[in-house]
Amino acid sequence: MECSSSRRAWRPSVTAALLLVTALRLTAAEPPAAPPASQATTRTTTAPSAPLADLIAVNHGIRAYMAGDLDEARRQFESILARNPDHAAALYYLGLIYLSDGLAKAQAADTADEAIRLFDLARQNLQRVTQQADPTVTPVEAALLLGVSQLAADKPVEAGQPVELAIQAEETLRAYVEQTDAGRDDRYGFFYLGVADYRLGDHNAKSGHWEKANGYFQKAIAAFDSAARIAGVDRARYDEQPTARHALSEEHYQQFQHVVSYYRGLVALQQADNREARRLLEYVRDNDTTRLREHAAGILEKLDEIESQAPRPPSFETPIGRLDIQGELSIGTGYDTNVILLGKNTLLPLDVSHKWDWTLNTHAGVSVSRYFGARELPLGESLSVGVGGATTHAWHPSVHEFNLNQYAGRAWVNWQPLTDLYVGVEYEYTYTLLGAAPFISGNRITPVISRIWRRGGGAAADETGRTDLWYNYEYRDYLEDIGDWRLNRDGEYESVGIRHTFNLLRATDLWPSYFAAHEDETRALGNEWLQASVGYVFRDERTRGTEFDLAGHSILAGVAVPLPWRMAFTLDSVFTWEDYAAPSLFDYRRNERSDFVQTYDFGLTRWFVARGEDRDLPSLEVKLRAGVSLTYEDSNTWDRLHERVYEYNRAIFGLRLSVSF
Repeated sequence: MECSSSRRAWRPSVTAALLLVTALRLTAAEPPAAPPASQATTRTTTAPSAPLADLIAVNHGIRAYMAGDLDEARRQFESILARNPDHAAALYYLGLIYLSDGLAKAQAADTADEAIRLFDLARQNLQRVTQQADPTVTPVEAALLLGVSQLAADKPVEAGQPVELAIQAEETLRAYVEQTDAGRDDRYGFFYLGVADYRLGDHNAKSGHWEKANGYFQKAIAAFDSAARIAGVDRARYDEQPTARHALSEEHYQQFQHVVSYYRGLVALQQADNREARRLLEYVRDNDTTRLREHAAGILEKLDEIESQAPRPPSFETPIGRLDIQGELSIGTGYDTNVILLGKNTLLPLDVSHKWDWTLNTHAGVSVSRYFGARELPLGESLSVGVGGATTHAWHPSVHEFNLNQYAGRAWVNWQPLTDLYVGVEYEYTYTLLGAAPFISGNRITPVISRIWRRGGGAAADETGRTDLWYNYEYRDYLEDIGDWRLNRDGEYESVGIRHTFNLLRATDLWPSYFAAHEDETRALGNEWLQASVGYVFRDERTRGTEFDLAGHSILAGVAVPLPWRMAFTLDSVFTWEDYAAPSLFDYRRNERSDFVQTYDFGLTRWFVARGEDRDLPSLEVKLRAGVSLTYEDSNTWDRLHERVYEYNRAIFGLRLSVSF
């Protein structure tokens, strides 16, 4: 996510390094508009004892260098060094020429070996300068410029050369700020050291060496913090004595803070700290006046796009790392035409007044998870470990016997061994009361494998769909009293299923004119997909009794349609064939029971706050859903009175308000 920048942005790229060299050339004439790598004007003089020929050659060499005639400048400085190998000015300018030649080789994609050789010559020359020169005459920042130029030499590294070149640059910069008097108080020295560590961290992250990458990112943060601290001291120095060395005016102080904040934001992105990255980059976007502002804005737009699709939940730091918190709360009401699942032609139980009733539903849940990125794992792309709990309640004003209260706790592990491939397992315990009496205690474990499919182009490409494969094992303990052991439903409930979801069109492509006129909704809801899904589930249920043992097959089908006006329509359907293993107690012919069940769920959802819209809480979602659920169960069983105990129709009309984060 690193962007190119202008001279004032101080980006360590090939272009920026050339601009720094140009800035150094300009210092011999007049100070540039933007602050150069050192506030001190670079002037080289020759010691009084130097031969007249050397003095003349130095003047000719500098004049040729300033005019861009590097061949002539090289000839003049080499002639001086032939007579006096320790001539500081000649060493300095010839080192810069080698530096410029190396950059030219790297830019022209010439041989990597030649570029590295020239950089090494520059390093040798400039290090000799820093070792012997009087800091008041020749700037010790030569080593600093060398480090930046080495970091900018992307071509040799890309050509397969080892990263020793960049490591040497980092070491040169670190030696400068830690071992020289000038470096310890040089804000630019620490800034470029931070850039060097950031880029080495980025290189190691891309290579999968996350431990090394993390180490470099931590060093980068420390260097940037030192740069900002020294800048504050230099700013105060300007108020006391504007002409003092390193004194920093308010304008230049603000510019420097913007650049440091920009790179600190890039480091935060590398560390997956999007909240800190957003804070820093928004500061740059809102205050900077150079092209750096555009780069920060571009990164923030991309960050908005990513977070609108998968916003990060609230989190807090703990001794075991950052923990994410997710929560949900909903309240709804509805009308149920068959609360007690009364069979066709079946008489009402004596203690129940009618089979229909209104209902009030509430649900609340919370989970806490720890996310591990690839840099923290010995193997794989990511790992998520979490625990959570939920409570669900349904109250009926008339049919109190069928009030439902359920409490659940769960724990899960979700691992991404490869990009877009997820392997997870979840354990859940549920305790359910029907009316005021205990009803079911269940333990369930569910392994899942999920695969995301893309159009191509890497992890940033559009998703074309998702495939989920799962196995579910649950042991249920029914806590009700039964009069016949054959009706005992305690036992093992197993299923295996697969479902594929197709992403067909984005909302912006489905309703282009609407979203073009409502740009505020595009970011939050424009990426919603027109989806279709299909799946299959096989069930095998074995209980202690005989009445409810079965093998079942289900076909799943669904569609989701994003609509204008912040709405969406969904339809999910399930078609199930159930074959029971034993003759039913309620069938007078003693036939084996066979059912066909159809379920249709229609929903219309309206978003008040979509994920990614709230900057302070990007994972917040507030929506209202109106829906109807229809169930038709047909069975081949009936008793002598032609009561079809297992055959019924049911419709639930509901309205639910949900808040989640």
